[in-house]
Amino acid sequence: MKFNPSSFGIALLSAITLASCDFTGGSSGGTHLKNPTVDQMAEMEKQWGVPPKPDRSRQLRPAGTDNATPATSSAPAQINSPAPVPLPQTEPVVPPVFEPPPSITTDQLQLLKK
Repeated sequence: MKFNPSSFGIALLSAITLASCDFTGGSSGGTHLKNPTVDQMAEMEKQWGVPPKPDRSRQLRPAGTDNATPATSSAPAQINSPAPVPLPQTEPVVPPVFEPPPSITTDQLQLLKK
């Protein structure tokens, strides 16, 4: 096999071109953020033209604060559920009885059962 300098040059040029994409930040021209904050996400969504979302803060709440809504009374709420209704009675389903086709003899059927 003969060494071809033009193939080596093309391969080297391709490798350098691909490696340079990492150094320049890619061709998208965008900002790369790792673990963006809520404010940064809102700013990016505004740039992209995405309609604003309702305010859903992702910040941690102080210790001792419950995420649930506070109860209005100190007594536990009583849930009134209706009494269970019995299921309607159904007639038992009788399984169909298998009858061998008339072309099979009892001797053949006995051989198949073995």
